[in-house]
Amino acid sequence: MQTILKFGGTSISYAGGLTKVLNIVRSKLETCSRISIVISAFAGQTDKLLELATDKDSRQKLTAEIKDFHLSFLSEVAAQSSKDGVNKLINELSAEKIDGSLESIDRILSYGERLSLCVIGEVFSNSFKDFSVIDSRDFLCTNEDFGTAAIDFEKSENKVREILAKTKNFITNGFIGRSTSGKTTTLGRGGSDYTATFLAYASNAKEIEIYTAVDGVLTADPKRVNSAFKLPHLSYEEALELCHFGSKVIFPRAIQPALEKQIPIYIKNYQHPEQPGTVISKAPPPENFLVTGVSSISDIALIRLEGSGLYGVAGIAKRLFAALSDKKISVILISQASSESSICFAIPTSSCKQAEQTINDAFKEEISAHLVRPVSVDSNLAIIAIIGANMRKTPGIAGRAFQALGKNGINAAAIAQGSSELNISVVISKSDEDKALNALHDAFFLSGVTTVHLFQIGVGQVGKKLLEQIAENYESINKRGVQLKLAGLANSRKISLSKDGIRFNAWESALEKGQTANVTQFIQAAKKLNLPNSILVDCTANEEVGNTYEQVLDSAISIVTPNKKANSSSYQRYKALKSIAKKRNVKFFYETNVGAGLPVISTLNDLLISGDKVVKIEAVLSGTLSYIFNTFSAETRFSDVVKKAKAQGYTEPDPRDDLSGTDVARKLLILAREIGQNLELSDIKVESLVPKECESCKSGDEFLAKLPEHDSYYGEVAKKAKAEDKVLRYIGKIENGKAEVSLQAVGANHPFYSLSGSDNIISFVTERYLERPLVVKGPGAGTDVTAAGVLADILRVASYLA
Repeated sequence: MQTILKFGGTSISYAGGLTKVLNIVRSKLETCSRISIVISAFAGQTDKLLELATDKDSRQKLTAEIKDFHLSFLSEVAAQSSKDGVNKLINELSAEKIDGSLESIDRILSYGERLSLCVIGEVFSNSFKDFSVIDSRDFLCTNEDFGTAAIDFEKSENKVREILAKTKNFITNGFIGRSTSGKTTTLGRGGSDYTATFLAYASNAKEIEIYTAVDGVLTADPKRVNSAFKLPHLSYEEALELCHFGSKVIFPRAIQPALEKQIPIYIKNYQHPEQPGTVISKAPPPENFLVTGVSSISDIALIRLEGSGLYGVAGIAKRLFAALSDKKISVILISQASSESSICFAIPTSSCKQAEQTINDAFKEEISAHLVRPVSVDSNLAIIAIIGANMRKTPGIAGRAFQALGKNGINAAAIAQGSSELNISVVISKSDEDKALNALHDAFFLSGVTTVHLFQIGVGQVGKKLLEQIAENYESINKRGVQLKLAGLANSRKISLSKDGIRFNAWESALEKGQTANVTQFIQAAKKLNLPNSILVDCTANEEVGNTYEQVLDSAISIVTPNKKANSSSYQRYKALKSIAKKRNVKFFYETNVGAGLPVISTLNDLLISGDKVVKIEAVLSGTLSYIFNTFSAETRFSDVVKKAKAQGYTEPDPRDDLSGTDVARKLLILAREIGQNLELSDIKVESLVPKECESCKSGDEFLAKLPEHDSYYGEVAKKAKAEDKVLRYIGKIENGKAEVSLQAVGANHPFYSLSGSDNIISFVTERYLERPLVVKGPGAGTDVTAAGVLADILRVASYLA
């Protein structure tokens, strides 16, 4: 039985590669009764010939380069006997007429394969006995559709049989044929593969092995999808779909001859021939994946023909596509509304203007009568295809696909699915192509694993601790089905970006080597990367960063942040952020805005979602003020307690920032808004603990020096509370549509009475928790718990994206 081997240009273009090819052939001769080999032009030579065929001015230069390459390669592989043949072909090439016609281009392109056969043919003749060298034009009979010539199967098959009757093993070139009138033609893209599969068809070969520079057919383009992996098996139908939608390992026309005679095709890597590669056959073993591959076609335009004049009129589609066919415009995808009032289809962008003019001419009468609108054209699009035989009769495939796209803010401009259920095609913006490929690949192939791309701003105490926590818990996070990638990192001076991810335990060196840039440039860079499942993690208290949230959310990037500046700005902006997040189907999580790592906002939202109504909220929301008033008593001096709190790192550098109550007011405002109250920060009544005489102090140190003058006042407040068996707490309260923050004395029956340390505490009085409030209590400040709260929010977003 015959075996067909095909080797691409890369494998034969250097001595080391050619040695590997010879070893593969040597091994095959030991196990196969007879073999035929098809080779391509040497790598890069076809491009040079195409340039030569379309640019007369470059002829001399390019011809010299082509000659030098082949003569140099002759000496490298010890094939000097074919020097005369190479020189003869180069002389013929130099004399070829260049007129830009397709016929002229075909003649010139043919020299790539003819020259490679001249050189490699001698190598094979010297290496193996009884190995004939045959020009494919001697058996490939074609029509004269130059550039994409069609093989005359009957005539060509007879010629192959004549050759096989005279020779056992032979090597030939692919891609080129000869018309009945003797003109040289080319078979178009994938022509060498097509030559190989036709030879298999004509000789009833048992198998075809196509050797490339990759290990087989992958689930996606590895240059775009890092997690792509090799498929062991494909059906002919799946391979046809993948090839049609951009997979370049093999081309659609090349599969057809093998399909007709059910000859298996093996796609293998010439550098690792021992590996099984991918086999394309009639009925491959079932795989665990519902989808076989995710592929795409770039540079697509969507053409729409719309109007009431289309409704119920027979023959519209025939007229439309006949007009396009007459102009040889290829239609890639078709979608028609059930109302029959609209037909849209996708074509290559290069055919856009011609298609628009053709259709407007074909329907000019209907357009003049306002029955049909002039053609509308959307360009800069791409088609994403989800392919797999296991999709047939499996519900939920389309749902999973559109969910993955929707969660990443990717809009579908048109959708098509064949009745075979083998392919779901979606037209999207070209700018979203890579993002869509990765999102869909994760959704279908990384079952149970969600890759999340983080863009973190801020590496201060919280930001640094967050990165440490992720690094320390990376494996356990992975086991939960979440793969976190640090795609971007920024501080106030520099940014570092990596599509493949910055290592969490090496972020400092990455940032140090990063580029000088500001917040705006970092956000723009994150948007430009356009990675799926992206989260902006804002670990700053910076208002400038908060001002970017609208554009971040509108770019389908989720946000996780302890920065409360945005949520405590105007109510209108607070609502706008919520609205944009909902519209773009992304998450805006800020649990740590109020209680650091405490589940305050999530608990409140759970109450509201379940239908409960909030009557009153009371809260101690400052870890600093909690510590101060849990330490301060009638027996101590207030100024000493404040100094001690600062010394232990509880306060801001200027303690007035804590004692003013503004931070507590911001937190209370966020809680008020979460329960639906339209309040501004100015609506909250705040009792400042900074004496008026100290407000004008120029520094925190000056304030602390002056504070003892007011100890007597605070001492009297503490004594009064003690006399009533009460303790002092700085409490925020929301009740009856009003919010206030003040220093209060509470008794033993109050839930805040036993508060200790720097803990925060929040009491929710609701219709369901009326007699006994729902209380959330615990550390409300501190780097560790805040970072942990941010990480928890990140994982919540990841859970949503899964």
